Amino acid sequence: MLIAFLLCACGIEYDGATKMIFEGRITGPDGAPLSGIRVSTNLSNGNDRDEISYDHTDSNGYYLMIFPKAEDRVTIWVEINDVEVSETFSRSEIVNISFDQAEDYKIDFGTTSLYDETNSVSLQINTNSVFPVKIGLTGLVADNWIDNNFPVVPQDPSWPLNHTNYTVAPNQVVLLRYLLQDGSLHERDIIIGNEDVIYTLE
Repeated sequence: MLIAFLLCACGIEYDGATKMIFEGRITGPDGAPLSGIRVSTNLSNGNDRDEISYDHTDSNGYYLMIFPKAEDRVTIWVEINDVEVSETFSRSEIVNISFDQAEDYKIDFGTTSLYDETNSVSLQINTNSVFPVKIGLTGLVADNWIDNNFPVVPQDPSWPLNHTNYTVAPNQVVLLRYLLQDGSLHERDIIIGNEDVIYTLE
């Protein structure tokens, strides 16, 4: 398995003695492992950005990235299929990651599923009179934005609420989660068929 360590002489400082491990698995719509998918870990302190590590999934769909822990307060995110293996393959980005979430310096992101976007329908979420501070989808979603710390209400009023228009795979059940300002977490199953879907929160 390829494990790369990419350190640049930028403004982010690292603790060379403390190593972090990010791992997970990538599958297709049928649950079969996808090999050769590029996954990267990225850090930013607001001024500088580093791609600190990357890997390609093995024959079982697993990836593993080992890299030095940043000493700065940084924004951390993982890009999945950040360099497309085909023109139509979906992508995901895991955001809102904190080193404090690690157990024994390791975070396991579980399984992320990708699909071929050539067969897709649209899903539009109408918030109506509901005013969520976060929206997230679990399922086969193109360009999905996965919040690794979803239940936490953002303190920053400029926190970007996820968009409400999605491209998704047909013939699936998508889990919609939304978080309200009072911290209450709500979940809804949305049945996706072969046609575009408009779903209204009530």
